[in-house]
Amino acid sequence: MKATRQKSRPIRSSSTDPVPRTRARYNLRAHRQYAIAIILVAITVAVFWRAQDHGFVWDDGVNVERNQYLKPVTLSNLARFWRGPFENLYVPVTYTAWSAIAYFAQRSPDNEDEIKLNPRWFHAANVLIHTLSVLAVFALLRRVVANDWGAGAGAMLFALHPVQVEPVVWITGLKDVLSGFFSLLAIWQYFTFAVDGVSPTPLSSQSSETIAPQEKDASSVVFRRRLHYGLATIAFLLALLAKPAAVVVPLMAWVLDYFVARRSVKESAMSLGPWLFIALPFVIMTKWQQPDNLLTVVTPLWARPFVAADALAFYLYKLFVPLWFGPGYARSPDTIFEEGWAYFTWIVPFGVAVGIWCLKRREPWSAAGALFVAGLLPVLGLVQFQFQNWSTVADRYLYLSMLGPALAIAWLISKQGNKRKWAAIACATVLLSLAVKSAFQTEIWHNSETLWRYALDIGQDSAVVRSNLGATIVDSKLDEAIYQLRRAVALAPEYADAYYNLGIALAKRGDFAEAVDQYRTVLKLKPSYPNIHRFLAVALAGSGQLDEAIKQYRTALEIDPDNVTLHNNFGNLLADRGLLEEAIEQYREAVRIKPNYAGAYFNLGLAFEDRGDLDEAARQYRKALQVDPNHANAHNNLAAILFRQGQREQAIEHFREALRVRPDFPEARRGLARLLGESSKEKAPGN
Repeated sequence: MKATRQKSRPIRSSSTDPVPRTRARYNLRAHRQYAIAIILVAITVAVFWRAQDHGFVWDDGVNVERNQYLKPVTLSNLARFWRGPFENLYVPVTYTAWSAIAYFAQRSPDNEDEIKLNPRWFHAANVLIHTLSVLAVFALLRRVVANDWGAGAGAMLFALHPVQVEPVVWITGLKDVLSGFFSLLAIWQYFTFAVDGVSPTPLSSQSSETIAPQEKDASSVVFRRRLHYGLATIAFLLALLAKPAAVVVPLMAWVLDYFVARRSVKESAMSLGPWLFIALPFVIMTKWQQPDNLLTVVTPLWARPFVAADALAFYLYKLFVPLWFGPGYARSPDTIFEEGWAYFTWIVPFGVAVGIWCLKRREPWSAAGALFVAGLLPVLGLVQFQFQNWSTVADRYLYLSMLGPALAIAWLISKQGNKRKWAAIACATVLLSLAVKSAFQTEIWHNSETLWRYALDIGQDSAVVRSNLGATIVDSKLDEAIYQLRRAVALAPEYADAYYNLGIALAKRGDFAEAVDQYRTVLKLKPSYPNIHRFLAVALAGSGQLDEAIKQYRTALEIDPDNVTLHNNFGNLLADRGLLEEAIEQYREAVRIKPNYAGAYFNLGLAFEDRGDLDEAARQYRKALQVDPNHANAHNNLAAILFRQGQREQAIEHFREALRVRPDFPEARRGLARLLGESSKEKAPGN
């Protein structure tokens, strides 16, 4: 009988091998999770970090750059944001974040009159918080699909899609990024609460990987679930206080509850019911802050579903064709009906919904689509809001909704199995293209002029774009600015901002009478327009209508009694009219509100000097110099008073200080020459 030949096999121990092999795979997985997180951080920062070299653009001036409550940052100024709305919006967490950044971003903290904020700090904060949002998306998707690579791909899409450029590189976009971060944190912690202690989620069933076994200790699970729910609730409240649009978070959490965790309606209601009570006051407050009388046109109820469907179609187009992004789409409700878009664009979202419904395995796609739509609900136009006067769509509105596409990509990658290599190559190619596009798109936001000129170049011709461009170049290209602003007025005769900016440009050119006409038009269109009475007063004074200018200043101060610039400028007008006592009263009020206001102290000195009270004038000039030692005019005027009082040495010292600050100061040079000439005569022989 022929012997059977057997292959020799190495002898392995069955008692010791499984433990170290299993542990090695587990450690590898844990390390992979952190490696992917590091890659996400590195690529996100690399794409957006150039934004730190950008300046303030668009609404950054009102919210940050010229915000008097950020210059300086004080507890009383910070409390102002928590007491009530600022600029028709109650977002105290966002303004608290800006206050914290402004504290470190002051360029000249020793001179309060000259405080300027460095935009680099604000841009860096936006990028940092966006990066934290990306990590929150990664953590959430890992729980949903139980696949590191799939979760990483979804988080990368969320991080790099060009639609995210606007909120990330625009300083005012911190409202969306900060609220988005807290919203994602809330959804992640809520989902962890919902699935903790139960079997793997349905969307992970196609994955080739496993999740760690659930703990058996019931008390430990209960404690951990309560902790996750508490963290989720706190994060949700912070999201609402960063931007009220976070009211959609309970709905987005329910989507994951229903499609992924498959919890019962009763369980979801018990968990999410308290969140609805938390959100209700913010819904009421937001509507109260932006009533219908702020809307140029009120869209009838029957038309609003068409507006919403058109917005959805637009966002789907931008999602799959990431080109031609800009700040000014000019897609107002009137426009889409006048041009007929609204009657056809609804077909796109309807067709997508039907396609998802017809898929054999529709749960992942339904979850992704529902998350996408849920995040947009407050800004689709079903409930009108002030920005609709200009456009029903904006890139920043998609920030939180991008969680939906991120989930879709994560699920696609996680279910590929043997085809994962090719899926990974295709996904990497797409993500690389998006990263390059986002990097180029970031540069468009470098400054206001590049932003608005780009908007015009890609066909976003609207009154708002031209008005903002005109306001941006008014100091450097006055004639072109006036041309752009006149075009804005022609495009939208009801747009108050265009008249306001045109008035400023005309006043700068010295056409005060026409500037008055523009400001009066603003008052007709929007009587509560901020600062309109102040600018009208300046234009009236410039055109010689001083009595009317005084009336406008008084009206402006009734509206804004704590505006130190108003008090100071009103004092100047009163002083020019010879009403010195009233002027002194205004200056004193200015320094009472802002004790370190060097300009008001200087003007007080001028008023007392005109009244003949040289001692009090000298005292005010000294106060101005205590605040600002480099105030050349204060040095010069104080030197002149000291000279008249016979204090020549001190007068010479202050004349020299004035010339140190301003070497081309003719009055100080003449005064110093006179003093030095007289001193040399007195020391000359024979005298």
